[in-house]
Amino acid sequence: KNISLQAAFFYLLFFISLAITLLLTILSLRVAKEENITGNWWTYIEDARYYGLITVLVQLSVFVLYTLKHRYSPVLKYLLLLLLLPEMFRGIVFDTKRVMLFKKENYSWQTELHLQQYADAIIQKEKAGSSERTIVVSGSMYYLNYRVSLYSHVPVMSQNLAINDTSQLRTQKPVTILVILAEKDLAGYAPFLANKEKKLAGYLNGFYFYTLHADPR
Repeated sequence: KNISLQAAFFYLLFFISLAITLLLTILSLRVAKEENITGNWWTYIEDARYYGLITVLVQLSVFVLYTLKHRYSPVLKYLLLLLLLPEMFRGIVFDTKRVMLFKKENYSWQTELHLQQYADAIIQKEKAGSSERTIVVSGSMYYLNYRVSLYSHVPVMSQNLAINDTSQLRTQKPVTILVILAEKDLAGYAPFLANKEKKLAGYLNGFYFYTLHADPR
């Protein structure tokens, strides 16, 4: 039996929504939560970005309903349109503020870029001082570690708390660890901060940058 284009759209909406939700559920059950920012645990099913396609299709359904001829369709049309109005007005206010504050406000990506560039300057200085040493990055903020890693093309030492006991560090070649600590996380790295071998390399926007040499044992 042939179905209308409107019915096909709603079938598509249903099955896409079901597939995305099931996939995110399976991933969330199989992959452990990650601490992308200190104290903030992330998993797939709670990340709104993955529901973008569903959101767009649901919004499009309002206009699809306007093409239907059904005794209940006028009620559904106006109900869904009413539900869209708050988001529409929020978008207008948001865009207006962005235009008014153009070149006046500081965006998160700009703050991140400044930190990446600052860390990269330290990394390049360390490389110039000793080309034999491998540079790795670690620190209290998972997200920032990987941002610096991508920008400067250096590996990440994921076991960041290992720097609190340098006697346990094992390496086959000379390594310089760039340790980036958020000011609010310093208490958790007291043993590292008491280590006389570490050197303060800089400070920017609430983050301390340290370097620590690890040699083969």
